[in-house]
Amino acid sequence: MLKKLIKKKRITSNRTKIVNKLAPALSAKLHGFMKAQAKSIAAQVVRLYVKKLHGLNALRKITTQEIVDQLELEGWAAFVTTDIAPDLSDVFKRAAVEAVDMVGADAEGIDINQMDERALSYAKDRAAEMVGKKVIDGELVDNGGWSIEESTRDMLRSTVSQAVEEGWSSDDLFNAILDSGTFSPERASLIAKTELGNAVEQGNLDGWKASGVVSGKQWLTADDDLVSDECNGNQDAGVVGIDEEFPSGDTAPLAHPFCRCTMIAVLDDGSDAEKYDAGKLLHKLLKK
Repeated sequence: MLKKLIKKKRITSNRTKIVNKLAPALSAKLHGFMKAQAKSIAAQVVRLYVKKLHGLNALRKITTQEIVDQLELEGWAAFVTTDIAPDLSDVFKRAAVEAVDMVGADAEGIDINQMDERALSYAKDRAAEMVGKKVIDGELVDNGGWSIEESTRDMLRSTVSQAVEEGWSSDDLFNAILDSGTFSPERASLIAKTELGNAVEQGNLDGWKASGVVSGKQWLTADDDLVSDECNGNQDAGVVGIDEEFPSGDTAPLAHPFCRCTMIAVLDDGSDAEKYDAGKLLHKLLKK
């Protein structure tokens, strides 16, 4: 029983500990980049706003879509590749190494060079996903999915729409964009914690696979009214194979930003850590 409690505690603290330690620095790095982008993007919006206003000579004809779609949100791809990906790679590898130790596997049998390669591959792929791309044969191509750039456009739409509807001055619009949540420390913190959390969970999964003693995994939620339907569905699925996806299509938490879920390893002999309320720990962290 003591061994199980120790294992349970270590699995619980793995992500919380790493994210808690590294999130402030990564958040600051992200916010610095976002602040630098804010003035450039705000200036673009104002130029387009004024151009449309003068060109159409009728404020009511200016559409939010026209303005936001023409924005050039440059820099994210280079930033995540050079500034974010190395951090994600380091976190992935650290989590993978700790995951091997979690399940009591013999570290001597782990090929650390291959683990390095998998960490680098994860970080490269994740950096591409963050800007709506995927890597195919060494080339970046559009994946048609979520991206930070598109979520930035989405967040700007409401501000620009209000400016169009209410006839704001260009100065009012410029200042409103700078003060919006689009470029806030809170958004930077959310992105940092989400990406670090993903890297830890994927690193855990990699370490469990490399250990040779883990055959399955189980999704655990915070078991409260805030848990999403998809996360509840993942928990309801019970134990799945180590290489299988959960019902949401995810191979590991996080299923979404603010996801408080975690997972535990199921060993080849069928044993696992007892169920615990791990989600509350991360929820407390995310609220800071």
